[in-house]
Amino acid sequence: MGNVSSALVATGTADAIISTEPVEALRYIQYSNKNTKIITDITPVIPFTVSVGMEKYPDIKQVLKELNKYGKLYKIDAVKIAKDAGALITRNIFLLGALAAAGVLPFKSEILLETILENVPAKFRDMNKKAFESGLKAIKE
Repeated sequence: MGNVSSALVATGTADAIISTEPVEALRYIQYSNKNTKIITDITPVIPFTVSVGMEKYPDIKQVLKELNKYGKLYKIDAVKIAKDAGALITRNIFLLGALAAAGVLPFKSEILLETILENVPAKFRDMNKKAFESGLKAIKE
């Protein structure tokens, strides 16, 4: 965050992996270690190739079981909660709230929320704030 440069994450050194669907998290699992917080939406995003029958989407239970082997797994129904917050598009903000609650960021969750709210149009601030706070609660529960 901010005007900084950052090194790439080395294999096995990620503090957190956050994904909008389980297979996406699995795709980057080589960056995890036993202490990595893996936060994923449980709702699959079906690729075009699966939709047209060219490929098969893996069994979701197996994907989650595999993810659980590599760190602390947080399975969240972000789609449902984002809809409850007011719009599906806030799913990413919900997941950022969950990340903030996971205890891996080097700053307080309030700073992340302030930054988000400063960068969204005023008419969407309440909805994004609600989504972020729901993400905080999802991890703390």
